[in-house]
Amino acid sequence: MTLQLHFRILTEASGDWWSNLPLPNTPKTHTDFYTVYSNEDYLIQLLTEGGHLTSEHVAEIRGKLGDDGLVQHFLDHGDITETSIAEVSASNVGTHVIDLSSGFIDPAFKDFIPLADCRRFNAVPFRDENGYLDVALADVLDFEAQDAIPHIVNRECQFYAAP
Repeated sequence: MTLQLHFRILTEASGDWWSNLPLPNTPKTHTDFYTVYSNEDYLIQLLTEGGHLTSEHVAEIRGKLGDDGLVQHFLDHGDITETSIAEVSASNVGTHVIDLSSGFIDPAFKDFIPLADCRRFNAVPFRDENGYLDVALADVLDFEAQDAIPHIVNRECQFYAAP
């Protein structure tokens, strides 16, 4: 389950104003709704260094498509997975991958980060523990999100990569 699908379930389960705000169409697959990554070139470099892509394949596809939407192309064609993106991104920033499909997220966490900011940063708060708010990010390489969210919630946060 992608972070976006889990986010939709979380907002619909809350039964209050969150669930009444318009959300994008319900995605049927990862190709119906996707994350725009903050630094696709760097992410592709990490995926190549990690053995998930080859330089030759990247060059071939880049020659056909240009630089826009390469990550989504590789996802759509099964060259990489959202999990592999989360793993290489988490490794790069020194954090962990969290699989949100494996557990329940209390809808009370919606009160920690405003919905608009959750959407803006593709972020889902999922645990409040040891003085930290744990937040799953679809793009853990988005340093703007990592800088902004602690100021929004006025507390320290621990970020996790979420497929």
